[in-house]
Amino acid sequence: MGPYRALYALVALWAVLHSGGAAVRKKVRPPLVEEEGRRKLNKQTHCQFGNHTYELEERWRPDLGPPFGMLYCMRCECIPVQRKRRILSRVRCKNIKNDCPKPGCEDPVLLPQRCCKTCPGEGQF
Repeated sequence: MGPYRALYALVALWAVLHSGGAAVRKKVRPPLVEEEGRRKLNKQTHCQFGNHTYELEERWRPDLGPPFGMLYCMRCECIPVQRKRRILSRVRCKNIKNDCPKPGCEDPVLLPQRCCKTCPGEGQF
């Protein structure tokens, strides 16, 4: 079998060379055709959070839907980020629970749809 193995390799090499190298070349795929509307999405001047779209510098409180609902102690914003001569947008969220002022009364209450406890009669945060 030894002498025949070299012969088989030589025949296979001859077949590849005379077929134009088709067995060696990679398959060439045609370039994808871009839609005109799709090209505009590459320039992000807005942020996408769930099903909502927000403009740059816009702030909001995220609503995660059921079972979590509105996160009143989180504040999100759409910030611009520069990458290789392009400006992209990014969502940045921050927990604001630690930024709450300490209430001046003895028994503060947490009002519905609020993050920070307040004294009764006050409705600041």
